[in-house]
Amino acid sequence: MLPRTLRGRVILIAILSIVLGLLASRIAKRVLPIDKRAELAAEAGNFSESESIYWQALQQGPVTVPLTMSFIEAHDRARALYRFAEVVPENMRKMAKIKPQPAMPDDVIDAFFARPELPREVVLIAKLHRGGATPEVLTELEREADKEPPMPWANHALGREAHKDGRFKVAADRLEREAMAFEREDDLEESLMLRLAAGDRAGVVARLNDPRIAARAPARLSFRFAMEQRQYGRAFRYLLPYSFPRPPLGPLALALVSAIAWFSFCARLGQLRLRPRLRVPLYLAAFGLGMLSIPITHYLIEWQELVLHLRQDGTVVRDAIFFILGVGFREELSKLICFIPLLPLLRAKGTSLDIVTCGALVGLGFASVENINYFTHGDLSAALARFLTANFLHMTMTALIATSFAKLGKKDDGFFEFTVTFMTVVVAHGVYDFFAVNPVVSEFSFLSMAVFILLARDFVLIMHDARLRAGRSKPLLPPFAYGMSAVCGASFVYGSALVGPQLAAEAMYLGLLGTVILVVVFVRQLRAL
Repeated sequence: MLPRTLRGRVILIAILSIVLGLLASRIAKRVLPIDKRAELAAEAGNFSESESIYWQALQQGPVTVPLTMSFIEAHDRARALYRFAEVVPENMRKMAKIKPQPAMPDDVIDAFFARPELPREVVLIAKLHRGGATPEVLTELEREADKEPPMPWANHALGREAHKDGRFKVAADRLEREAMAFEREDDLEESLMLRLAAGDRAGVVARLNDPRIAARAPARLSFRFAMEQRQYGRAFRYLLPYSFPRPPLGPLALALVSAIAWFSFCARLGQLRLRPRLRVPLYLAAFGLGMLSIPITHYLIEWQELVLHLRQDGTVVRDAIFFILGVGFREELSKLICFIPLLPLLRAKGTSLDIVTCGALVGLGFASVENINYFTHGDLSAALARFLTANFLHMTMTALIATSFAKLGKKDDGFFEFTVTFMTVVVAHGVYDFFAVNPVVSEFSFLSMAVFILLARDFVLIMHDARLRAGRSKPLLPPFAYGMSAVCGASFVYGSALVGPQLAAEAMYLGLLGTVILVVVFVRQLRAL
């Protein structure tokens, strides 16, 4: 059990987080833009509410094509869910937590889009999506799309229709025309991806060599094709923009809370207050180098795909190989590469405690950037579950590898110990991700938590050994407990602002389980530190 005073403060943080989460849910509904509120309602599965929010926005105006398309999509999904629920038994609806509401009447919607004062492009797009791709509507859209300049959204709509019909090259041409006429980067990216799907790699390369298109193309795609063509100088030009895109405000704030909480833990671990002139810049450098391990990882991702053809495909065997030899190997190697520049200074002026701490901070720097990617490119449930454990996990793995690497040349069996440690961590990392991500073994996802606990146990042991050599200092349990509480609380507040307290708590379940187990298992060891 936690000491009484510490336990009381942790409970206070939990209560404060719950209160803030409830408030965040209400405040978000008032301050978030209408389109964001509708998007979040749809992500939570409440399509009727999403439809209602978009309808309110249409009434208030201005009526735009993106708003029209979003409303029609929300309406179609709400109607489909309601019809589906009508044929599902009530007990199954309760188990699946399906609470559909009737969609808006079609005659009301059709009457709205028949209003003469609406922009011409809105009327045409509404006809296309409401009445179907009739020859009359398509002919009218094509006439407007081929004008100079084209009507806004006409080429976009025709491109989407061609995509539905499997005419990828036609769709790519239409979307590219829309993108270049109105500087829409999303359409350009989709156009390039459709050319790839159609097998037109030469067309993609030609467009990426066109300065007008290259300036708007996604950095990820430009980097990948530069690597394929062995244009390494050009590839490095796109590597940093690809690795560090502008982050959304919410995930950035959450990552900062997590980074501050666990940096405080590492500062206590490394006894920063005893040698601040050395350790403050050293520890900050370790954290920064950890962030720079992200571009190295992205470089290795492309190299592994191009040379080793390591890709995730959803099968058990290939995914196991991908996560161990692909994800686990490249991420741990990247973090080790970024730790190595610190080693001369650590050997000259540091202690074993500094080595453990710097290794953990390199892992934390990597995790801080990766956390943002979780929320930007993944669903909320997976992002929250991984976010709660990823920081401590990366700190653990990098500290274990860094400690064994620092023993090279100092022990007769140093190379053997490092090799065993590195490969063990790589395999454990891959197994953790495999059971957390692969859909075939999703029912065994608890094994990810088992791997997490085993690695964390080894981390506690090397912390204990290093602190014994350095002499006793302030206990590690308080910053550990506060760090865990702050990360869990901030995650709940962020999730509540997006999808409400109940869905946020459900999304955090697996990550909270790992956190609770970690605290229960290691509280006694951490009290000794």
